[in-house]
Amino acid sequence: MVNAITKPYKNLETFPKNPDKLSAEDFKRIKCKDWYVRFRYWDEHTGKWILKVNKSGLNSSELSATERIAQLKAKKKALKHKLEVEGWNPLTDTDPVAATNEKTEIEKLQEMTLIQAIDFAVKAKSDDLGAQNKT
Repeated sequence: MVNAITKPYKNLETFPKNPDKLSAEDFKRIKCKDWYVRFRYWDEHTGKWILKVNKSGLNSSELSATERIAQLKAKKKALKHKLEVEGWNPLTDTDPVAATNEKTEIEKLQEMTLIQAIDFAVKAKSDDLGAQNKT
């Protein structure tokens, strides 16, 4: 059992493993398979590593080989950033940085007067309002 976890995730990797080194033959062979980024995340409650697989946006038939490889590399980089920098927990889908910012917004709202809160809401929703509703 692991006592001291330095990072809450491990084995961040892609399938195919080395997309830049795919030959045209290899690409044809695996283009119909699902491409994904996978990693294991430490579950504090069970004391086990949980496998997480992310396929979103990687398996579109409309993507060329170059675009698909670029998407795969970008997805891996984005997940690494979310895990390391933002402290994202994929098991609970929580982000401590975003939660802190949300608390700050709520605290700001609690300190506003009614008029300030209405102005804030109108500005926040101005993109959703139709032209006839804006005054």
